[in-house]
Amino acid sequence: MPFELSYSFLPARIWQFLLGSVAFELSRGGHEADKTKKKENNLDSFSYLLIGILGTVVSLPWLFGEHSTRFQPLVFIGDISYVTYLIHWPIINFVRYVQLKDDSILSIYEALVTIIIIFVLSILVLYCLEKPILQSNFSTNCVITVVFIGSCVSFIPWIRNQECLAMKTLPLSVRGKLEFNSNFSNIMSPISELGCEYNETTAGLVINIESVEYCSRKGNGTGRILVIGNSVSIRAFPQIFHIFNGNYEEIRLFAKHGGAPLLNVFPYYTQAAVDMAREMNPDLIWIIQGINEVLSRDPNSPISTDEVVQNTMDQFKGLAKMVYVDLPYFITDKIPVNLIPRIFLYRKSLKEHLSVSLSEVEEQIKGHTDRPLIYDGIHLGFAAFERINPIYEKRIDQFYKVLKSERNN
Repeated sequence: MPFELSYSFLPARIWQFLLGSVAFELSRGGHEADKTKKKENNLDSFSYLLIGILGTVVSLPWLFGEHSTRFQPLVFIGDISYVTYLIHWPIINFVRYVQLKDDSILSIYEALVTIIIIFVLSILVLYCLEKPILQSNFSTNCVITVVFIGSCVSFIPWIRNQECLAMKTLPLSVRGKLEFNSNFSNIMSPISELGCEYNETTAGLVINIESVEYCSRKGNGTGRILVIGNSVSIRAFPQIFHIFNGNYEEIRLFAKHGGAPLLNVFPYYTQAAVDMAREMNPDLIWIIQGINEVLSRDPNSPISTDEVVQNTMDQFKGLAKMVYVDLPYFITDKIPVNLIPRIFLYRKSLKEHLSVSLSEVEEQIKGHTDRPLIYDGIHLGFAAFERINPIYEKRIDQFYKVLKSERNN
């Protein structure tokens, strides 16, 4: 086969795409055993595609013969194919990043725009970079290559310290908040830095189980507070701890990652939390977990009809003077710390990424509260922590008023 067909022609390079497709299909096969029918359909489609491509590769040299390299449309496709192969995936990923579709498929419109961008950039690279370099001698090519690679490497330290160019289009006030909240030390204190103590009276409880966070601190005030929940409560605890500012008899955190207590996900953890509450006799039990975790069990039924949630609530209600249930409404399909700044930067709407619609949330909780306050999951993100402080301050003030009223009576 002529060199032009063996290297420069698009069908002769198609094996690279085929190999990638085969590897992708094989990698997916082990993770989709429960989707046998769907997998078989996908493989059938892939087989037909493979036959069509191989047939094209075999038939083109026979159809065109020695004139194949003179058929300009095919020559152009062959010239542009390798550039397209190199740049198509970074561009697709960038479009998915901008459109906030890290784990989902692009729409038809987005895909068409992506194809146009790839095609235009491929032409520019081909005629402005690849062809001029190929027409140069070896030494010139070598110098250009070394300079280009060296320039790219030298830019790495500078790029790391630069903000996204799109950030400069935002108002200064928004940019300042995003920069402040992106610094972990500005908003959160790790549990290990709160000066926690180990209360020996809890030694008989299961507090050393996997993925459990425990903190106990004695204070100079009145009131015993027990904070329980999953990872959401662990993220919220430093805020609660600092707002109380030592004005308590004792405050404890007893939380398990992934262990939403109202759902009784891990019965041994829920039972340990109940035992701890009985031993501690708290004035306030503060339960924190995501509302979407509760709603996901049965989105069409009110929370009050969920026997597990109701029974668990009844248990904790009998163990303290007050029970706060904090059910933050947050995003589940993206990491908020990455999503929120991108929504600002690219002027997107948060609505399409919500785990549960606002109307569903209001419908579920309207029978349990007079005035729900819904916020966007700032327990899990680094943005807008200043918004939750007033909410917690009001709750804590209310707790002290009730505590004072009961003691006066």
